[in-house]
Amino acid sequence: MNNNWKRWELLAVLLDFVLSFTEGDMVEIGVGETSAIFTALSKKYRRKVYHCDLNRNRVKEHLKHKRYFGDMKNLIFVGYSDDFFKRINLPPIAVGFIDGGHMHDQAKRDFDNLFSLVVEDGYIFLHDTYPSKELHVEERFCGTSYLLRQELENNPMVDCFTFTNSSNNHGLTMVRKKPKDRPYYQE
Repeated sequence: MNNNWKRWELLAVLLDFVLSFTEGDMVEIGVGETSAIFTALSKKYRRKVYHCDLNRNRVKEHLKHKRYFGDMKNLIFVGYSDDFFKRINLPPIAVGFIDGGHMHDQAKRDFDNLFSLVVEDGYIFLHDTYPSKELHVEERFCGTSYLLRQELENNPMVDCFTFTNSSNNHGLTMVRKKPKDRPYYQE
């Protein structure tokens, strides 16, 4: 496992597994250490990554290190994720990762915008969905994105599982879009 992935090993393994059998590109809302994982997997599977982050300085800093965004075949959008989904014509998406705005309303908008693009049997991963301390429900930490996890656990259109002690102990939720053509999955 790449030493740069230590805090994100589980996400890296899951993304690698999903991409081995799912067609489509990738979306990352909120750049950071995970961008290196997406870039490595984009090379391995010859997929494009669409990165989005509001923080121009963070993006500039990551551009200094080739491992974060690779050879720039991927797209980097600096701005609000709502604008990203409006302005960028995204193809079918195999996997998406949401780690942008940590409040429920923004995380839900990001999920809804991404879900419509995800292929059947595709996945969306959400970070900050299981705050380990009461303090972590503040916006600067996990915020209220855990409320989205709670909603998704009751959504019949998805399978949902949360790794509670993953990703800095803030939780990593894996959401699989159920295939519509197999009604027995919907029961």
